[in-house]
Amino acid sequence: MPSECTDLNAAAEIVRAPGSIEAKHEFGVDAYDIEWFMERTPERSHGGATGFQPPAGVKLKRITAEKNIGSMMMSGELDATLLYPNLVDRSRIAFEGNPNVRYLFQDRTAEGQRYFQKTGIFPINHGLVVPPSVYERNPWVAVNIFNAFRQAKEQVAPTCAS
Repeated sequence: MPSECTDLNAAAEIVRAPGSIEAKHEFGVDAYDIEWFMERTPERSHGGATGFQPPAGVKLKRITAEKNIGSMMMSGELDATLLYPNLVDRSRIAFEGNPNVRYLFQDRTAEGQRYFQKTGIFPINHGLVVPPSVYERNPWVAVNIFNAFRQAKEQVAPTCAS
């Protein structure tokens, strides 16, 4: 049975990110072995807006309009989902209380802490890009953004390590 991802960029980042290497080594999951599904239409996806194409070898299918992630999870067509629910996709089926749906890690906080303690990595799910034109006019922007993220990490790192 396939697994699912709700965004082209997420699929690509999972394949290319250091975390995907960890997922393969930590859990035996290779992102190239997953069949990815996307519910978003090209007009509502990051990939549609940017012309993004998934890396070679990534198996990606769009979910047709008469289905959605929630209905496919409930029917057994999908084994798993990431990022559900969210405000962009059309799925609105509640999974709470359904005996056929559960979190991969029952104690997600403990798993996040374990992984952080082992690797020192807190996986991100978004990135920030400063356009060259902005950086050229305001080179201080990059350092200030870096420092803001560093300070945020310093504030939450103690909670991740405990």
